[in-house]
Amino acid sequence: MLEDFALIGKIYTRFSPLREAEGIVVRNGKIDFTGSQEEVRKRARELGMEIIDRRGYTIIPGFIDSHMHLSSLGLSLMTLDLRGTKSIEELKSKMKDFIERGGKKAVLGRGWDQELFSEGRWPRASDIDEVAGDLP
Repeated sequence: MLEDFALIGKIYTRFSPLREAEGIVVRNGKIDFTGSQEEVRKRARELGMEIIDRRGYTIIPGFIDSHMHLSSLGLSLMTLDLRGTKSIEELKSKMKDFIERGGKKAVLGRGWDQELFSEGRWPRASDIDEVAGDLP
């Protein structure tokens, strides 16, 4: 891995507010300087650095672990979102609506916090069975 280099390309240095640079200088594995192509080329010459031309590319420094858990997102969209539910009665109501939307072979709920429930207890199997019937 290169520790010292200069790179020319579209560099997003910040997103809020959005800031762009035309180049970046990296020394000892850390961002040393960002600026226009001319400024970066000058700095690279002063430091005797290799210039990597990536014009036409977009560089986002700090995007080191850019992966996603799309299957988890997909699964979460198929489950009953119970975040913010304040009672077992509200949980049952949300569950009933979820089941009535159809196509459910099972009910998988997520995100509830029993500490918010006004009943001061966890839901019981009987609470869930009252709404879900034979659905697991």
